[in-house]
Amino acid sequence: FFAMRLMHGGYETFVVGEIVTPSIREGDLFIVISGSGETETMLAFTKKAKQQGAKIAVISTKKSSTMADMADEVFQIGTPELYGKVVGMPMGTTFELSTLFFLEATISHIIHEKGIPEEEMRTRHANLE
Repeated sequence: FFAMRLMHGGYETFVVGEIVTPSIREGDLFIVISGSGETETMLAFTKKAKQQGAKIAVISTKKSSTMADMADEVFQIGTPELYGKVVGMPMGTTFELSTLFFLEATISHIIHEKGIPEEEMRTRHANLE
């Protein structure tokens, strides 16, 4: 959803694994979300993006991890200890929901700062539904 909202805002965005995603290059921004900062597949993608000269932004529960240590910017969302105290939200749900709020707030900030009207965003919304 974050890539989609950025696209609605006029940014060129891609999602790793999609058939139309081009190669990552120097100057690109690679945003990776990993609660632990150690998720193997995400770690491999992060290493490759770094090797290609992309900027790295990590969203995680840890300020320091293998991924965070490679990053140009780390956004810590809560802590593993905090999320471990939440009952009834298994396997990272609380981190995922917290990240959702953070990214939605980021989009709100971007469109406000850039003065992007919702009507303009709607012109980029899918219409083959």
